[in-house]
Amino acid sequence: MMAATIVRGGRSAWRPFRALLDRPAWLAAAALLAAGAGGATAQDGPRLTTDNLWTFRQLSAPEWSPDGSRIAFTLTEGETNSSAIYMVDLEGEVRRLDLPGGDVTRTLLPEPWTPDGNTLLYLAGGDIQAADVAGGSSRTVVDFGATSPGYTPQQYFNGPDPVLSPDGSRLAYIRESELWVLDLTDGGVRQLTSSHGEGWHNLQPRWSPDGARILYTAQATDEQRRFRYTDFSGLIIGVDFTLIGYGRVRLGVIPAEGGETTWLGPPDGERYSLRGGSQAHWSPDGRSVAINWLSLDHTAREIRIASPETGEVRTIWREEVDAWISPLAIWIRWSPDSQQLLFTSERDDWNHVHVIDAEGADHEPVQLTSGDFTVASNQVYDRFEVTPVWARGGRTILFPSNEAGTPERHLYEVPAEGGEWRRVTPLPGVNLSSTPSPDASRVAYLYSNLTALPELYVQEVDADQPRRLTSLAVPEPLAGYRFREPEIVRFPSAADGAAVTARVYRPDGLDPARKYPAVVFVHGAGYAQSVFAGWMRLDQSAFNRYLAQEGYVVLDVDFRGSADYIIQECHKVQ
Repeated sequence: MMAATIVRGGRSAWRPFRALLDRPAWLAAAALLAAGAGGATAQDGPRLTTDNLWTFRQLSAPEWSPDGSRIAFTLTEGETNSSAIYMVDLEGEVRRLDLPGGDVTRTLLPEPWTPDGNTLLYLAGGDIQAADVAGGSSRTVVDFGATSPGYTPQQYFNGPDPVLSPDGSRLAYIRESELWVLDLTDGGVRQLTSSHGEGWHNLQPRWSPDGARILYTAQATDEQRRFRYTDFSGLIIGVDFTLIGYGRVRLGVIPAEGGETTWLGPPDGERYSLRGGSQAHWSPDGRSVAINWLSLDHTAREIRIASPETGEVRTIWREEVDAWISPLAIWIRWSPDSQQLLFTSERDDWNHVHVIDAEGADHEPVQLTSGDFTVASNQVYDRFEVTPVWARGGRTILFPSNEAGTPERHLYEVPAEGGEWRRVTPLPGVNLSSTPSPDASRVAYLYSNLTALPELYVQEVDADQPRRLTSLAVPEPLAGYRFREPEIVRFPSAADGAAVTARVYRPDGLDPARKYPAVVFVHGAGYAQSVFAGWMRLDQSAFNRYLAQEGYVVLDVDFRGSADYIIQECHKVQ
């Protein structure tokens, strides 16, 4: 028999929960519950406590240097949320960049390396910084300072969205809803848009391949609503914001030196969902822009091709569903020769890889993968969900999936013309943030299993074994801790007998004849997943192991609207 406590968690629920757990009342309650559990279970060596279970470190997605000889990443301290920038070579020699600024959160820009491999760009303290990778010095590139009087910050898509030009000489970014370009050689700054006063918030600039133009998205701000909520302190907060996708959206192309914007579609915009970002991409030859359009109610999706010269837009493919199309299933990317588009779709009940010709009359997609498994393509929440990419000059496609079992995540390769796919990553468990090297001969990824935290590995794409590059996730005081291995189980639903997946954490020496207190953890949101054969959320996984250490039985369950089930189950979660 087990007395159960229900804990509902989401992607951001654990950090404020940790703050609550630090309070004396929570600590006293935890002690009483542990006593009710019959005391902690025996274990030699270090033990998890309410002080140290938050100290595990998280590596960020790997970022290859332009020559493929080094990999940059950040290491975030679980206790303070501060992060440092590291580099590692292919032999596993790790170096931390000794940067000024103390214990702050540092986030590498997408594609943070300058083309010469000498500089890394990152965000720290709200500003854009540039680090000299040889000497370790750093300088502020953009100091955003205080918000101007009268400016209302956006609640969504409110970041600076900095992105380097292809030659590394300029930086495009958003400041107070306007698009700016900074010349990194002479420090000159140019404001390209002046539309916030007209009711538009600009976001997500993307350079054309030749660096002459910038594609950007704009969202109308004239339909904001007042939103009131209560935070963990009990304070009632009111903010003005525009719902994601609620206001009108438009796409434009503007010369990088300044000038008139060419609108891709109606200049006044149209209403469609911005979940997952603008989802608009330059073709490698710079002649076209692909637009992934999703209706506000998520029941229709179109792949559109636009001319950056004329603004003309044409639809090459459309799908409609009765329930809704997940924003996790709308990945799209151009082929290297600009002739095809890679995308994912759930049109056969599972998210799978497709290709479609961008030109010509035949726009019927070709499905490259099939079966009762899901191809991961999450561009909504974070970068831990890796995504399908072209490889080997467009001859193949690398994609992550759970074909080996819903708790597993591995990288696979399929010929772009169709055929059998093969598994690339061999170790059982979870591979995250898989990133091909510039020449696509290697792939770097974060690997973990049920008893090992995520560390950085590198592997030749054609090899059968990876090489471990880091040992940074576990802090020194816990280096000898024996991570208990939860059991992954499947049990029939009481409603109709359909299988449900869960992880069970048990105390050491569990006696089936005894009663134990139990905690049931249920993740937040549909299309999320909690039950993995590895560590996805370090604080959540550590806390569940702490409870088991203290005598609890923990059930971590993926309800049937989770991302690892057939799409019909997810459609039931409205």
